[in-house]
Amino acid sequence: MEAPYDAQMRRTKTRVLVTHSISGVHAFTFGVASGIAGVVTLYSLVNPLTAALGLANIALYAGVYTPMKRFTIWNTWVGAIVGAIPPVMVKFSIHFVYREFKNAGALLMGAILFAWQFPHFNALSWNLRPDYSKAGYHMMSVVDPDLNARVSLRYAIALIPLCALAPMVGIVPPLTVSAGLQYVVATCIVNGGFAAAAWRFWRESSDKTARELFFTMAFSWAQLVKDSSTRSSVVSRRSTSDLASVESDIVESDPLTRDSNIISAVKRTPTCVLKPFQFFVGVGGVLKLAFTGFPVPLTTLKEEIERVSNTGTLADEREISYWPVVDIGALASANRTLTMDQLEVLSTMVKKLSARLRRVDALVVTELSYVMASCKSLEKSAFRADVPLNAPARATSARPTSSGATSARRGSNGVGALSTKRSATSVGAPVDFICDDQLSGVSWMVADTEDYARHHATAVSKPGFRMRVFRAYCQETVLVLFVARFTSLMEVIGEFRRAVDKLYPGFYDWFEDQALHVAVRCIR
Repeated sequence: MEAPYDAQMRRTKTRVLVTHSISGVHAFTFGVASGIAGVVTLYSLVNPLTAALGLANIALYAGVYTPMKRFTIWNTWVGAIVGAIPPVMVKFSIHFVYREFKNAGALLMGAILFAWQFPHFNALSWNLRPDYSKAGYHMMSVVDPDLNARVSLRYAIALIPLCALAPMVGIVPPLTVSAGLQYVVATCIVNGGFAAAAWRFWRESSDKTARELFFTMAFSWAQLVKDSSTRSSVVSRRSTSDLASVESDIVESDPLTRDSNIISAVKRTPTCVLKPFQFFVGVGGVLKLAFTGFPVPLTTLKEEIERVSNTGTLADEREISYWPVVDIGALASANRTLTMDQLEVLSTMVKKLSARLRRVDALVVTELSYVMASCKSLEKSAFRADVPLNAPARATSARPTSSGATSARRGSNGVGALSTKRSATSVGAPVDFICDDQLSGVSWMVADTEDYARHHATAVSKPGFRMRVFRAYCQETVLVLFVARFTSLMEVIGEFRRAVDKLYPGFYDWFEDQALHVAVRCIR
């Protein structure tokens, strides 16, 4: 489509189609084949939304942006959208999971790259004006030089607040408030220098100021990456195998001091009891163990954490801690999927195996663990502290009733965090009573999950729930109960794993014993 015009420009006249190194048919065939292969790969190994964005970007670039360059300067805005979509695809591929879709980071990442492209390209195109004019391309630098400079300055200034928002939406996840502030200061300084170069280009558009803007931008962003990685302990560019080398940087300030109010609330919580309830197949085929519900002390602790935590630093409660559940295993990273028939067989066997939980001793909770995790499975962490619960424990003498004892806050999906009041107590054994809302809530959660899987078989094999996702690097701070020390429970979990492996060999990977946990509350 563009070969005749590219032949007239010094920058593009040596491209392979211009020099006839390959034919147009070969180029078209390779492009179509690559596009189809890419979209199919994204659909099968990532998720449908990312695949749809990839397909849309191909159509937008080839079908809209490329022909627009011949007749309107608005091609630059369309091209900026094309450039902004890939980082959105990356964020969606990480965060687009069933019932937990977070898009703020994805959209901000796209907005940053969208804004960045205008001063980048406008500065570059200024010195290429003769070539663009000769080839007949409608670029701002040719058609409206004043607008070219104004747009560069406008979007250079926009980068300052956009980049400063990064720690607030998880693009740059600060581990401490001070680290987040340091990043904001650093990015404002760097992008301020970028904006100053754009201002000089606007005041006097020339080859010199255009080159200054182009190279200042490249240098400033390189410095920003370097500064943010050292000041904010951002290690997202490092592989998981490198995490141990930066552990001391991550915990440069004592997390227990930062969350001292939460730790104190944990220490005041009486020891209590968790009782196993049922194995079940969760969304994405994740195999889980549910308990009968959080006992009164833990539901009270969850409410206390919301009350005493520093305003604005506590994460919203997530589905993983609404009810006491242990993730045991996930579909392997290999290309394994469960058919509807296989799901029915697996669900039936899982229910039968649940009968073995009757011989498991109740779990006496004497401590909770404060963990700064390096992956969702908690198989890797940067920091862990085991916090003892209060002893001697108190035992409830009467079962709490829903009137005056319990209230529930439910979200749009019917699941919610619970708020409870303490019941009458007497000194003795650990608290083992569970509020009615917890008992009914866990039963509802298991039934709802199984019903969803039964009617949406494709969700059982969603790529977003494969083992590699649980072991991929991420940062989160959680309060959990590790269950590996409960021998009778681990014996039954071992039997459960062996039975599943015998039924479907190679389908499942299992989380490490020492990482098996019940999430009590996500801190950040």
